[in-house]
Amino acid sequence: MTICRIDDADRLDVSYQKKMSSGTALTLVLSVLILFAGLFAYGSISISDSDINAGFILILIPVLIVLLLVLRVRRKMKDSGYFMAYVINDDEVYQIDVIKACTNDTLFGEKYSILIGGSLARANRIMKNLKRIPTTSYVDGFVCSRPVAEYSGSIIDKVFSIDEGREFLKVTAQLTAVNRSAALVPTRRKTLYIPLSFTNMDELRSRLEFLM
Repeated sequence: MTICRIDDADRLDVSYQKKMSSGTALTLVLSVLILFAGLFAYGSISISDSDINAGFILILIPVLIVLLLVLRVRRKMKDSGYFMAYVINDDEVYQIDVIKACTNDTLFGEKYSILIGGSLARANRIMKNLKRIPTTSYVDGFVCSRPVAEYSGSIIDKVFSIDEGREFLKVTAQLTAVNRSAALVPTRRKTLYIPLSFTNMDELRSRLEFLM
């Protein structure tokens, strides 16, 4: 059995917090700067004799802010790939969603897993449970656990395309949930962003190419 995951799995909670929040503050700062710069430009144009339509600035401000937000969401989607793990055995390749697994307290020995609250409560639970797998050996044991696979795992059935970028291997694949009875849509087509820095990346790439 081969495990492909983030190269440094010690203190996964720190890595998760850094990856998921690093660009958020910058996006907010840039959004505020665009807003104030846009309003300043609008005011300056309005009181000048310029032929430029000041109303265009009011349209441009939200467009630029929305573009920034879209770019941030896309980046977070790619960065979430760092917190997937791939388990390869003789027959199949499993994708394990570590973050999804960390929303379920029963996978960490609790009798119940009841989440009350919104996204903040979910984020707090994820951080709490990530701290329960503090080292590489804990992470490896966790992603190879059958209950974890049944809760947040999928089998890669077929690969349609593989493209290598500077940071990620972009893979379009068909996945089937390990626990089909618990999944709303057990089989789905999905784009995977697999960091090139993952451990055992050459073996994972070879198996994905075999599934094409």
